[in-house]
Amino acid sequence: CIQKLKDVLNKAQEMDDYWELSVFYRDYVLVAMNNLRSVADQMEDHTAEKYWPFPVYGDILFSVK
Repeated sequence: CIQKLKDVLNKAQEMDDYWELSVFYRDYVLVAMNNLRSVADQMEDHTAEKYWPFPVYGDILFSVK
């Protein structure tokens, strides 16, 4: 998933036309980001909080004042 996101981001950097770039982001970059997010969410569910180096969703949600 990470490599796929890197690949589409590299391809996006080659584009000069902003309309084409925006459509590319919608159709490819966002999809790659969501796929990676899905894997990260699964990893978070299966990793003990003490080993997870990022704030979990609940920490972020309840720390907002």
